[in-house]
Amino acid sequence: MMHNETYQNVSNKEPISCNLSSIYGDTAHHICCLIPVYIDGGDYTHCYYVDGRHEIIHKSIKSVLRDVARHEGVLANGVQSPRSAKPMYTDPRTLAPNMTFACLKARKPIGRDVVYGLFNVIIPFTYHIEPGPMPHTTYIIIGDFDPILVFHSPDHVQRKLRDALLEHLDYTKRILAKLSTCGNPYVVAEIYGASRTLAGV
Repeated sequence: MMHNETYQNVSNKEPISCNLSSIYGDTAHHICCLIPVYIDGGDYTHCYYVDGRHEIIHKSIKSVLRDVARHEGVLANGVQSPRSAKPMYTDPRTLAPNMTFACLKARKPIGRDVVYGLFNVIIPFTYHIEPGPMPHTTYIIIGDFDPILVFHSPDHVQRKLRDALLEHLDYTKRILAKLSTCGNPYVVAEIYGASRTLAGV
């Protein structure tokens, strides 16, 4: 049974009051998380969106990630941080200024299928974690969605989500370092303010 007491907030503490479309573009396609699912012999992906929808995509999570990366104009493994000389598969990955994923085990292994889900830590509302029904399991609560079970302890989940937020901030700093050469301080200030709001800093 799920505990009623909240374990800890991980993302934004306050809702964003600005127009989300001005930051996210088409909010109907902005992803909260991608969860691998196994249905009728197929390796599919359960996709949750910022606007509250969720759907089953009849592709593996690797294929969905490649499609998202192609849409964002980056490689499927995302923008790698200079903090990690040899990034691991489960390290955070950034695909866009509003899309940095933490990698967490979201199902038990079925053959060679993917077991890790991707949780976007740059979303416009608070999410939190609670202890799961068994040891070393955790519920992630995102918006109004049903709790999502992951197979890690709450402490481990907390650390992985925090690492992803730090990765996002490193990514933002690198963008700002390049933008600082544009000579327009207003552009830099607007992007910096938006990034800090989205990261809950």
